[in-house]
Amino acid sequence: MSAERLEQLERLARLRADDMLTDEEFAVEKGRVLSEVDSVLAVQLAEKPPRRRIWLVTGLVAVVGAGLLGGAFVINDLPGGPPAPVLAVTANTPLRRTPMELIVKPILPEPRMGCTGSACRVLTARGWARIEAGMNVIRAEKVSGLKLRDDGHYEGVEGCARYEVVGGPSALSMLVEGGVITSLSTAGKGWRTDRGVKVGDSESAVRNTYSPLRQEPDIYGDASDKILFFDTEKRKFGLVFGIKKRKVSWITVGGSSRGYVEGCL
Repeated sequence: MSAERLEQLERLARLRADDMLTDEEFAVEKGRVLSEVDSVLAVQLAEKPPRRRIWLVTGLVAVVGAGLLGGAFVINDLPGGPPAPVLAVTANTPLRRTPMELIVKPILPEPRMGCTGSACRVLTARGWARIEAGMNVIRAEKVSGLKLRDDGHYEGVEGCARYEVVGGPSALSMLVEGGVITSLSTAGKGWRTDRGVKVGDSESAVRNTYSPLRQEPDIYGDASDKILFFDTEKRKFGLVFGIKKRKVSWITVGGSSRGYVEGCL
């Protein structure tokens, strides 16, 4: 496999690990890249004597179609069960000169960022448990596998609602505007960001972890209370930390409404 194809597979794996691609989107893109690799293999195998061709095809099938010419790739998420073992296949010698020697050894997969499911207690700048600011409620339920509902907090306020996870963490709420999730908030103990800053941590923990920070006064708190904002590139997403008595009292993440002081009111 060429360096370009290998780089494409690695980039797709990183995008899925960062929840930038769904499993379905990852499978489609991976299939597209591997189909191009299969075309190259088919041409080269057709040029070999029948006996060698049979030997090569058997070897490739034995590793679930993971044949590589001087490279490696990752096989993940076979349908019908848990993730398949991750394999690396390398070729020691050119295919046209001597029979290919296959060396198969385990590779530890890269850890996924964040977590999934109702037990997740990790927030990112984009959201939580595969639910991202900018998704409508139906899409969020589909990608997360969780059921969301309006908790009635903004009853009577047109175009605005606060949602909760059915059977999920009661400390988490989502602000929904026009059917679209715009931010997620929690003041629950044990919640943390993907960089490890937790509710209850010191203000200095936030400042040592995130930079640059934008600071505004907490108009409903004491003189020393404040709100710290960390924005991603182009400020589309970000994290907001409520600081009371020099400790993190709440965390809000997501998009356009993450800086609201009074919600939709």
